[in-house]
Amino acid sequence: MRKRIRSSPIRQTTVDQRRIGACFSEATGHFGEFVQGKMGAMGPVALATAPAPHVTLRAQLNPVVSAPLLVTGPDAGDLARKAVRSGGSIAGAVQVGGRLKLSQGGRAPLGGGAGLSTLISLTSLRAAAAAVGAVLTVEQEAACCLAVEGASDPLMYADAGRLVWASRLGRVLERTAPGARFVAVGGFDGPPVRTRADDNDFPDVADLFQALIDARAAGDAAQEALTATESAKRNQRRNPKPRWRELLALQQATGALGLIVAHTGSAVALLFEPDRADLHEVSAAMSRIGVSYVREFEVGQFVSTRSSGGILATK
Repeated sequence: MRKRIRSSPIRQTTVDQRRIGACFSEATGHFGEFVQGKMGAMGPVALATAPAPHVTLRAQLNPVVSAPLLVTGPDAGDLARKAVRSGGSIAGAVQVGGRLKLSQGGRAPLGGGAGLSTLISLTSLRAAAAAVGAVLTVEQEAACCLAVEGASDPLMYADAGRLVWASRLGRVLERTAPGARFVAVGGFDGPPVRTRADDNDFPDVADLFQALIDARAAGDAAQEALTATESAKRNQRRNPKPRWRELLALQQATGALGLIVAHTGSAVALLFEPDRADLHEVSAAMSRIGVSYVREFEVGQFVSTRSSGGILATK
């Protein structure tokens, strides 16, 4: 039985009561999913995310009471503005305005499948909460991100890579054992595809979630990678990757353990054992078949979704 996480009370302080300086928050994203689909024919859409440390977002907020909010950097349909409003209102505070600067690390487009939309919501929310002195529980963060996006990734959790996550419900369905460590070579194949909260056109992959749970319990990295490949294969009908055949051929030619994709998005990557030495050659081959922004990186459960935040200066 999953342990119940106790919520902590919120400290309520308005911006003008504290007269604080800049507030910031930073978090890491992911690179596709090991498995995504329905938990049974009538079950919720769920996913097992693949945290990746090279995709980051930092939000810095210079708050001004009851003023318009100016956002610079990547934004997605006013996600940042909605998140800042949510961060202020959850503490019963006045409107938080001012200047919000979003700074992205790692090349990943919106709709690429690297969690950028959730990172915008999450870091903006946390920066606004810091501005009003609110301490949010992880469940409150998940609820706010869900309200802002309609469907979110579990990047607010430090152990996001261990979660079977209901993305349209904002709820943890199960925690797996720690997964394998992989190195990956990946990039983006085709145009970005943004997540739609009302999109439930996913295959039933309950068997793959069970296979992933079993592989991690057994410490079987090869089976974990094969499960990711099968999930990607089943997803081709709803979100086909243009270079799918070329990627499968490259997987076979390089001896990769498996293939992981963004089930909504354009991210694709080959998974290798950590001691693989010729990844630069794999990167060159992937670029030649037309995958963009190719790079080498670590991926998997062991990567903590780094998160920090607070007040940079006090006036």
